[in-house]
Amino acid sequence: MTAEPSEKKTGKILTPAEREFCKKIAAQGDGLNSQRAEVLLLVDEGITQANACTTSALSIGQLRYALTLFRNTGMHMFPKETTAPIAAEETVLIEPEEPVEETVLVEPEVPAEEPAEEVIEPTEPMVKSVKE
Repeated sequence: MTAEPSEKKTGKILTPAEREFCKKIAAQGDGLNSQRAEVLLLVDEGITQANACTTSALSIGQLRYALTLFRNTGMHMFPKETTAPIAAEETVLIEPEEPVEETVLVEPEVPAEEPAEEVIEPTEPMVKSVKE
């Protein structure tokens, strides 16, 4: 089976969920974060880094930095302000079926320390001198 030339391989670095997330960030058009998301999508599609730079208007250094950030932190590379509107769209509140019991942590009682015994220092020497 051979692939048609017009088909593009996807999924080189991104999962399907990450790909959708990057598409939404790229569509926001908020500058650098949008460009980084676009670069991730292009590299994921199999586009060379040089061509991805041309398309996204990032330098090769910026592209490699974005890839390193993604490899180290995943989608956390994007600030919360950028991802908050997207995450809010996808947030689903799930109610627990049964009430959850609260756990209260109690500190163990520590016995009070007894006062130390008082040591009396001798004021006179304990050695007697012997005269011949």
